[in-house]
Amino acid sequence: MNPFTPLRSRRRPLLALLVLTSCAHAQGVTPETPPPAPTQAVVQNGPLSPNNANPRLTKHSHFFGAEPAKPWSEPTILPTIYKLKEQHWPLDKYPSQVTYEPYSAVGYDLANTIVLVGNKLTKEGFPEWIIVDTLGSTKTVDEVIPALRKRIYGREKAGPEKLPIRAIIYTHNHIDHTGGVNGYLAAAKLPPCAPETAQNAGKDGYFNADTVNADTADCVAVIGQENINSAIVNTSTVVGSIIDARSYYMYGNAVPEARINSGIGPREVSGENPKKGAYYQLPSKTFSQSLNLTAAGINLNLRYVPSETDDEIIAFVPDRYNLPESKVTGSEDWSKESGLLLAAEVIQGPSFPNLYSLRGTGFRDPSTWYTSVDVLRSLDSWCMVPSHGPPLCERDNIELLLRSFRDAIQFTNDQAIRYINRGYTLVELPQLIQLPQYLVEDLDQLKPIQNEGPLHTGTPVGMGWVNPRDYLTEFYGSVSQGVREIYVGKVGFFQADPIELRPTPPQESARRLVQLMQSPNTNVLQVAKAAQDAALKLNKTDPEYIKGLQWAAELATLVIQAGVTDPTYPTHIGATTTCKQSATPEVQQARQIKSTSFAYMAEPEINPNWRNWYAASSRELDCLLPLHEVNGGLVSSTIISALPGSHWVQSLGLRLIPGETNQSLGFIIRNELGVPSPGTAGYTLTIRKAVAQFAQGSTEDTLKAATTVLDMDRSALDALIEADGTNTLITTLQDQVAQKKIRAIKGNSDSAVTFLQNFDPKPIAIPVLSGR
Repeated sequence: MNPFTPLRSRRRPLLALLVLTSCAHAQGVTPETPPPAPTQAVVQNGPLSPNNANPRLTKHSHFFGAEPAKPWSEPTILPTIYKLKEQHWPLDKYPSQVTYEPYSAVGYDLANTIVLVGNKLTKEGFPEWIIVDTLGSTKTVDEVIPALRKRIYGREKAGPEKLPIRAIIYTHNHIDHTGGVNGYLAAAKLPPCAPETAQNAGKDGYFNADTVNADTADCVAVIGQENINSAIVNTSTVVGSIIDARSYYMYGNAVPEARINSGIGPREVSGENPKKGAYYQLPSKTFSQSLNLTAAGINLNLRYVPSETDDEIIAFVPDRYNLPESKVTGSEDWSKESGLLLAAEVIQGPSFPNLYSLRGTGFRDPSTWYTSVDVLRSLDSWCMVPSHGPPLCERDNIELLLRSFRDAIQFTNDQAIRYINRGYTLVELPQLIQLPQYLVEDLDQLKPIQNEGPLHTGTPVGMGWVNPRDYLTEFYGSVSQGVREIYVGKVGFFQADPIELRPTPPQESARRLVQLMQSPNTNVLQVAKAAQDAALKLNKTDPEYIKGLQWAAELATLVIQAGVTDPTYPTHIGATTTCKQSATPEVQQARQIKSTSFAYMAEPEINPNWRNWYAASSRELDCLLPLHEVNGGLVSSTIISALPGSHWVQSLGLRLIPGETNQSLGFIIRNELGVPSPGTAGYTLTIRKAVAQFAQGSTEDTLKAATTVLDMDRSALDALIEADGTNTLITTLQDQVAQKKIRAIKGNSDSAVTFLQNFDPKPIAIPVLSGR
């Protein structure tokens, strides 16, 4: 299937597939005896056996283990500690003069733990450490410490008796990044610094962990973003109980003998051993947006990049300020240099990102996430060390992954919003939106660090030690999860059909449906009409009155959903002729039953919002709502024209029709709102097949970036904004060019018209909401 072809079909509940048959006569079903619950023996020999797992999932474990003799042998997860000074393929030259050494321990837990060994020495002469992320439990930290000693000092028991830790950095609040903190602190020479006071919280600037405690006892600085404590409070005291329960299923802890891996790591272990479980240490230093930090003699910049969480931070270690002769004041912009990037979970390991986690999570706004990925792209990184999965090195290699990853997120976000604005619902989106294959195929050129040497050279895609396409394969997140979360995050759970306002309780609904399906010669519409007629004979104060009408509406909805397959079925209200002619007799009868139920449910309703929705839906189902255009209110051109033009230009990307276009259009706006004198701003919208990326800059930036550039006064832009609200954008552009109010200073106006034809017209008609 072409991923760029919009699907006309609607996703229907499974039960709806039974309705076309049961409208004539339902057949009785004798349920089979269920199989026994899987014991460990059953798992070892049955469908849950790891031996029978999807080979792609099995091989994905290679991202978290050591390399065997053959790249296609069965994986055994053997944790690895990467020493970047020695392992940095395909980077030609490691910056050997930098005065620190980075290590990343992969495969010990769901997340990695990263150690930066600095040049500041303890009294005993050992270099101090910075720990970035602490794994998920004391147990796994106890396992990784001997391995770190061996990798850094040569033997498991070598080095100082107590670890020379100077600072611990939390990249974000999740337990696999914070829960092992007590394991490190118990093994450290120094105690943790006192928790930060509320008065000092969230301050940006410069922080020197090596000297700030000179007047008191030495201590380990614990550092995070200012939102981290509130996030920990939420998961530990508010919703943590249900998230723990759901995690038990999601991470395979319920059936460990069947588990292969957890997508972005081998397994989640924070709850496996309560005696050596998860802890938390309040930070001694938090910041808001950006912090230059000196710790263990290492100078690094911490930056806030909201993405997977609202407290996510990355660390960038600039080469220039980590040389033997480096002198710093802390006020320099350390992000403008070449350096090492610790990417946290902005890049969520080797998988399509978890825009929504099945264990339960707050809304992760994808538009914020891909914007944060662009922050990573702006850095000149020779190696990138994520908090899940192995490091990735070499600048072009890093850019390929970051661009593909952010484009996948933007595509998912923009296409979800495109269809949401056209009236499609939460359950319809997964069928409509599929990740373009080219985004996955582009990763064939990626060079994962584990594919170094003969296993990579000349090896077919998928036959190397690790498959680069895994970075956008749905091992952890999925497009299907993501688009539904975007729906809920942007417009909430309600899908605009009032049958959702007072649904029949699931047990009662299931009981009634089973009875219906097991009753021979039963017509669903007859049952719906009988339920409605029985309800209408009752007093309106009788609880069974509303229940009966609701049940009739729910049954009628199944018939409507099962029968609406005609692509000419109306998608917008007001199409009265099409509305009546395109429906089959069964669908017409179902619409009438549903309409009648809603009309009578509106009558006793005390909530005016519910009453109005019932009434409007009843009229819609009867094809009686008048044609109405959404050309005012929230999306009024008068409101949009009061904003900087960047917002309108960027919003076009939410209507992109995915295809094969690679083209860009620049706008030079004179007398722009909110721009300092001389008041000129430049905006560029670049189409890369399935995404349209927005950028803002100077006139020179726009002329350089765009293939076509239009120059106009703000009044001409306002004319385009107004025309967009009446679906006359292209003709208005042509008129403005003819009147010389808009001129092409690069390319020509015809190419601008061609560019704009890649976008849907602005939705201005109200879509069908209750008769879908």
